[in-house]
Amino acid sequence: MGAFAPFDNASLTFKVYTAFGTDLRTGNIQAETENDVYTANLQLRAPTTDDKPGTNEDDFICQGRLLSPREFSGKVKVGAIADCTVNGMTGTFRVTGLGSNTLTFARKALHQEFTGVFEQTGHVG
Repeated sequence: MGAFAPFDNASLTFKVYTAFGTDLRTGNIQAETENDVYTANLQLRAPTTDDKPGTNEDDFICQGRLLSPREFSGKVKVGAIADCTVNGMTGTFRVTGLGSNTLTFARKALHQEFTGVFEQTGHVG
């Protein structure tokens, strides 16, 4: 992976919980969410196609580095799904790995590595 080229080619927006509140209409407890936005360098591999009646889904296995902020918040875990735009393509991104914990003492100085699957759901450009 070319470390930072092309620079900041992806935007990831996760919906993360902030607190729990009560729905006034039903009385049920529900999570209140906010957007957690990241800028990243995301390198896509050749797509795998899942042929389905009426539409085909293209999934791109990818790896990347966060650029801003430098690491994910504690609320973003493996399996989290984000709205994603990468190289002008829109879709969803599912986190499959959050990098190594071997250099935790240096994590603040490094841009966090991660892996995932990008599924294109919109047009390009």
